[in-house]
This record gives sequence, structure tokens and C-alpha cells, in this order.
Amino acid sequence: MIRIGFTESARGIETMKIKGHALAGDYGKDLVCCAVSSIAISGINAIDELFPGKCELECADNRIGLRVIENSDDLRSP
Repeated sequence: MIRIGFTESARGIETMKIKGHALAGDYGKDLVCCAVSSIAISGINAIDELFPGKCELECADNRIGLRVIENSDDLRSP
């Protein structure tokens, strides 16, 4: 199962973590995992491009993470 979690404070979103496996196919051939990973990595790469130095990014086996270092109104959740 893929799990996605956020931590939030009064300042806004502090962290986002995605981990796990969809188990919809063999490891390395699971299209659901591929889709989730592609969307997540594209999104955090866009955040990094738009707000350089304000977030810390992590991509490893079964784990994608983002930690906000310097929050701004543009990074706040609605």
C-alpha cells in the first residue's frame, strides 16, 4: 500500500512523505507505483524550481519526501 502523509503547522505544510508499494504488479513493473512516483517527483521538482532553497527533497527506494525549510505564503495550503 502506498501511504502519503503531511505534517502541518500554523506556518503551513512542513513535510510530505510518500512511501510503500501499490502491489498492483511485480516489483519494478508496477504501473500504479510508476504513476505515483512520476507525479510526485514532477511536483517536487517543480516546487524546487519555483522556490529554490526553500525545500529539502529526498528520493530513495520506496520513499519520496519533501521538508519545507523556509515557508512563504506561496507554499501555504489553501
